[in-house]
Amino acid sequence: MAERTLRAALAGERAEFAGLVAPSFLAQARAEMPDSDDEILGGVLIAGFLEDIPFAEVVAAEYGVETEGDRAAVYVWGTFAGAGGEEMTMSEAEAIRIPLVRENGRWYLDLLDL
Repeated sequence: MAERTLRAALAGERAEFAGLVAPSFLAQARAEMPDSDDEILGGVLIAGFLEDIPFAEVVAAEYGVETEGDRAAVYVWGTFAGAGGEEMTMSEAEAIRIPLVRENGRWYLDLLDL
């Protein structure tokens, strides 16, 4: 789930990204932007999600997970490419945290916990 979310955001797949966000959060966002379709809403959500992501592409990532009930945090580290294509390495201590929440039995990106 976290890898799919990260890759969709980095690739600019707006509608797919919107479908990976927690339905409860998505309902709030749709109420605030009632005339927006999944492409527009997904673009806004991607922009917020990528604010603290220092790379543009995943080259070789490793993942660690911490779970507590209906909440989880996925940590991502490894080798990435920057916006100019330069290779960068992040250690486990520098890992990016991707928060997840379980709603209706499925895991989603928890944008309220960024």
